[in-house]
Amino acid sequence: MLLPASGAKLRGPCGAGCRLPDTSWQKSPSERSFESVCANEPRHERIQKRALPCAPSYPHQERRHGIEMKRVSPTRFVSPAVSSIRAILFDCDGVLCPPMRFADLLEREYKITRDMTANFFKVAFLPALLGRVDVITLLPPYLKQWGWKKSTEEFLDMWLSSEREVRAPVIEIISDLRKRGYFVGAATNQESRRAEYLRTEMGFEELFDRCFISSELGHMKPQREYFHSVTSELGVAPQQIIFLDDQQSYLNAAKECGWRTILFTAEDTAREELAKVLEDSAQTASKPAS
Repeated sequence: MLLPASGAKLRGPCGAGCRLPDTSWQKSPSERSFESVCANEPRHERIQKRALPCAPSYPHQERRHGIEMKRVSPTRFVSPAVSSIRAILFDCDGVLCPPMRFADLLEREYKITRDMTANFFKVAFLPALLGRVDVITLLPPYLKQWGWKKSTEEFLDMWLSSEREVRAPVIEIISDLRKRGYFVGAATNQESRRAEYLRTEMGFEELFDRCFISSELGHMKPQREYFHSVTSELGVAPQQIIFLDDQQSYLNAAKECGWRTILFTAEDTAREELAKVLEDSAQTASKPAS
């Protein structure tokens, strides 16, 4: 496999043998979870981290009315041995996770509207995303203003647990990429408590080779410093990175820093678009230098 001179930085936390099996079609959507088998674990111990994936839009197999249905296999990705791409990074909220679940819950169940929470999420919350303050210290005055009757800890627990849904087709893409040998990471704006929740409770530590969290880097998307910092951590050239996000402003900033970008609009098109970019990179890499 072709690797950059500093390719050792691309080794995942689970080692080179880490893989993720496809979501099991035998389970209902509410029962699905993603799993990892790590070669460096004793007896290949299976690690499960529960999440609540959406039903995949293109499962390899499914059973309807007792009849097994088979579909055409999804698009395969070219091998990293022939591609110039060294790292593929996914946004979390909006790509892997459906956005705004907590805002919906607050408005539906507690009559706390988006207008009421706008100042918190758009202004007061930003230092937490940069790792400068713990979000739990920011919440009390706002909870009082919103009429929240329970504790701050209960509010935070509800916040974290309400946004644990993931898109199974995107998990399948990530799994397939890692099986092919690509380094796959998360590039996301998160405060420290949700970052830990994603890693431990939702299994992102096993799902990705590495998570690039804004509160840990001290910079956030779309700041140019965020993309420069991630590039430096990866130890690859900017043009060897593909970034998928649903926010065009983030993609514009990444592109200005040399990254290749894909605007995520739907689950069923993300795989095709990613496969095309990888194929194009392979064709470019195969051309002799002039």
